[in-house]
Amino acid sequence: MKKGSLTAFEMHVEKIALFGAAAFALVMTWMYLIGSPNTVSYNGQDVSPDELDEMILTSAQELESRVRTATIDNSAVEGYSDQLRERHKAGILVDATSSEERPALPPALRLASAFGTAIEVPGLEDAEASGSVKVVTPLRPDRPAVRTGRSLVHVVQNPLGNTDAADAKPEAEPAEPKEIAWVSIAAYFPKKAQRDEMTAAGYAPYRAKVYFVGIDVERQEVLATGEYSEWNDVERGKAMPRIDTADPAVDDETGVIVNNQDIKQTFDLLRASQYALMQPPFYAIEAGDDWDIPPIEGFDVEEEEEEVDQREFERDRESERKRRAQRNTRRRTPRVSQHGRGGERGRRGGIGVVGGGGGFDEGISVSSPRNNDARERREGAKRAREDFKEANRAYRSKEYDRARNLLNTVINNEHATRGTVGRAKKILASVEKRLGTGGDSMAGGPRFAGVSNLGEMGGPNQPGFLIIHPDEERSDPAIWFHDDSVESGKTYRYRMRARLWNRYVGRLKAVANVENAKKTVLAGDWSLPSDPITVAPSTHFFVNGARLGAQGVATIDVWKWRHGEWLKQRFDVEVGDVIGDVKRVKVEEYDEDGKQIRADVDFATGAIVLDLRFKQPVRERQRRGKEGQFSYKETTTVVMVYLDPADGQVKEKSQALDKYDPIRAKLKDQEL
Repeated sequence: MKKGSLTAFEMHVEKIALFGAAAFALVMTWMYLIGSPNTVSYNGQDVSPDELDEMILTSAQELESRVRTATIDNSAVEGYSDQLRERHKAGILVDATSSEERPALPPALRLASAFGTAIEVPGLEDAEASGSVKVVTPLRPDRPAVRTGRSLVHVVQNPLGNTDAADAKPEAEPAEPKEIAWVSIAAYFPKKAQRDEMTAAGYAPYRAKVYFVGIDVERQEVLATGEYSEWNDVERGKAMPRIDTADPAVDDETGVIVNNQDIKQTFDLLRASQYALMQPPFYAIEAGDDWDIPPIEGFDVEEEEEEVDQREFERDRESERKRRAQRNTRRRTPRVSQHGRGGERGRRGGIGVVGGGGGFDEGISVSSPRNNDARERREGAKRAREDFKEANRAYRSKEYDRARNLLNTVINNEHATRGTVGRAKKILASVEKRLGTGGDSMAGGPRFAGVSNLGEMGGPNQPGFLIIHPDEERSDPAIWFHDDSVESGKTYRYRMRARLWNRYVGRLKAVANVENAKKTVLAGDWSLPSDPITVAPSTHFFVNGARLGAQGVATIDVWKWRHGEWLKQRFDVEVGDVIGDVKRVKVEEYDEDGKQIRADVDFATGAIVLDLRFKQPVRERQRRGKEGQFSYKETTTVVMVYLDPADGQVKEKSQALDKYDPIRAKLKDQEL
């Protein structure tokens, strides 16, 4: 290493370290050996530890001396009663010119002492005053199921409490039934999981109970583009009960809830109305589609109902076949007269009356057996409808014995239509349940699993009958909503949420967030959307085929729903025509003589024919043999392209598919 290559610091680093150590040693020696001891501040003075004890003792002796020599201030204090008396003498109005200032009286005297002991609920007091309870948002229901129909109903406001619409107080004159299209939306609500959430959030056991306030529903509509619209609120119809609630009003000065009594009364009504709020009954139906629970898990009754309907249809068809055979036998039996000519006239013109002098009494005019049979059927069907309407009124008026007798009369009327008999049986089942005469009247009808008998046993539209999940581990109740504001033929999908009563409403000191205690009702999370459903229309139309002898003309069968019955008419259409029109047809109404009335019925569908293709080649599948095998054959069909007015979309129908359409088959069974 060259000389002079080190810096000055490097050459003297040992000396610098030695000097620093010496300085540190001198400082420590001064602080702990030579310097004065530590001091503290007492009464504004810095004193050493040995002086501190003496100063504290001196201060204590001075305080004791002042306490012993203190005197009592005997200044007079005006009593509360004297203040009150003076205020009453002066009046409630204070003179603005007066300079007198008097202290304001307190609004209430302080409680001198408590009488008795406080009421204690184990586990409740700590939770009520802890200030740590977290208010739980209601959970989302399961994915909802939907069902649609078209019915002739009596629109009556659904009353609250454990009742159904049929128990509503009858009007002096029952309102005329109204034709509506409806959709019911149903889902299971996870009530057990909701209670677990409430308990985990610190709810007291007494308050970890679920009470429903209502159900909110939103829907989307399918647009002409095939997309869904925005979610829109569904208005509550009269079939949906409602409870008006108000949030607590808190006094800013005292923190007291001033409308606590109103909230309590609302809660009492709420508890008594849980059945109606969770599972509101439907309107009383006079004709049309019967209401059933949407196909939620465990309650998809469509297949069973189809089996029951098929059995009833086969039985009715067999009875009708026997009646026709008997009538045909009577018609084919020759009426024997003692005189051949009289017998011939009897067969041609009327009933031959055998007299002692031979021949016929020309003064007697008697209708033919065929006319008598037709008149008898019409009059019998008319009596059945009138008896059914009277039975329905008796049922709504709670005259159950009279209703039962009338319904049995309808069921035993051989001329009653199949639809009238079916509706009579369903109402009779409800009557039997209310009268407590057993459940035989429900035999052959749909059976409902997972039913919690929480009161008087009834049907799914009756009080005391709560639909719950069939899985015993869940035991969750079903909730549903009736939407009667839908438009026929439109396609919707729905979502729903529950609104629950806030069990800590007004408990400001119990909750972690005071704002949550100022809400009476808690709205939950929305469910997943339902499957889309097309609302039951008032008209159906199907391609029947090409019009014989006419170029470019197709025939369309149109069914129109009127007063609970389906009427059919056939129309010829060309490209550019609107399908359907007003026609004067026979309806299911009769005059005083028992003759069927003709009325103008609007069969217009609003659908516009855009194109017609004749002899369109298709492959049609056909069943072959009893083994259920299928074969295909080449054939031609009529195809119609049309504009659907319900959603504005262009759609297509064909004769080949419409021929086997299940809706068409059902309508053909019901048409007049």
